[in-house]
Amino acid sequence: MRASPAIGSFYSVLTFVLLAGAFTLGTRALLGWEGGPSDNRGHATVMLLWYAIAGWFARFVGRHRDVDYLEALRRGAIDLGRAIKGAVMR
Repeated sequence: MRASPAIGSFYSVLTFVLLAGAFTLGTRALLGWEGGPSDNRGHATVMLLWYAIAGWFARFVGRHRDVDYLEALRRGAIDLGRAIKGAVMR
């Protein structure tokens, strides 16, 4: 039985929201950064890079719609590791 594509989309969105939200709340609480766009280029660059990495990882998680969410996270992490290894070993 194949899982619905909506499950994969939900996994992707959920993963991105959790990672981006944790980053935003964590940097606000620990470092006092603003939650949104900032005039500080360093903060904005770090935030943009984190969001891009979170989106990339979320895409890998969403591909595993045939398993539960925690297993999809595990498999997504494995896929991300393989992608990074492939890019480095080129």
